[in-house]
Amino acid sequence: MTFWGVDHTMVHKYDTQRAVGLLRHYQANLTNPEEQALKTSVGKVSSILGSQLFHALLDIQECYEVTLQLNTEQTVVKEDSRQDAWEVIFLLHIIDWRKYA
Repeated sequence: MTFWGVDHTMVHKYDTQRAVGLLRHYQANLTNPEEQALKTSVGKVSSILGSQLFHALLDIQECYEVTLQLNTEQTVVKEDSRQDAWEVIFLLHIIDWRKYA
C-alpha cells in the first residue's frame, strides 16, 4: 500500500512471531562476554515484539489497512459508475442529435 509516496507492506503476527523466534535463537548463540550488551538488546527487542501491547498495535494496524483498502475500492467503484453515467449521457445526446439531423 502506498501512503504519502512511501510503499508500506503490512506486518503480520506470524511475521513477528517468526522474528521473535529468530531473535531468541540468535540471543542464545551470543555467549562471549563482549556480546552481553548485544545479547541484552536483542532480548529487549524480542520481548517487545512478543508483548501483548505490540500485538494489539498490529491488530490496530491491520484494521486501519483494511479500512483504507475498502475506502479505496469504494472510491474506484464510484469513479467507474460516474464514468458509466457520463457515457450514457453522451450516448443519449448523440441519439438525440441524430433525431434532429
